[in-house]
Amino acid sequence: MREFLKKILKKVRYLTVRLLLLLYGRHHGLDAHPYINSRGQYKELKQCLFFQKILRVNSHVPWPVNFTSRVGNPENIHFDKRYVRNFMAADCYWQGMSPIYFKGSFLVAQHVAFISNNHDIHSIALHNLDVSPIIIGDNCLFSIGCVILPGVVLGDNTIVAANAVVSKSFPEGNCVLAGMPAKIIKKLDPQKIKKGSYVEFWG
Repeated sequence: MREFLKKILKKVRYLTVRLLLLLYGRHHGLDAHPYINSRGQYKELKQCLFFQKILRVNSHVPWPVNFTSRVGNPENIHFDKRYVRNFMAADCYWQGMSPIYFKGSFLVAQHVAFISNNHDIHSIALHNLDVSPIIIGDNCLFSIGCVILPGVVLGDNTIVAANAVVSKSFPEGNCVLAGMPAKIIKKLDPQKIKKGSYVEFWG
């Protein structure tokens, strides 16, 4: 009898947490279901809910985000909410002082930084407010440790290699960028590119 009650309580606790996660997602206009399709995604969203809503880490961000990351001015970060799980990546920096636009699907690894505004070179205490937005095309990948600087425009199917620093635009897309500053090291054949879905990318 005791084992039976333990199983019942465990099931009730599990369903309660799932309901909280669903309400959390719906409250912010998100569909929480993709998070709970696997044990790993379910655990990630639980962590976000705990840190953001209870411990108030990144509480100003209206979508789930890793507690080790920093997000500035989330209202200036625009993306398709089907890909919100990219904000689960650890130790990322999303500086939204100027707008950042993600035009389609994208994947972000750990320690990636999107810097949308620089300090004024003539007065380092101030920021340069005359900055073009960062615009990211569809089906782009940002490898671990890469940095995207203000005003950068990347076309569809752009892969940014690990630790690359992208300081200028590559609007043509279909390429692999690497280096500091980043340059094209490989052109991609558009006919060979397969655009995976959200679930296919993350499992």
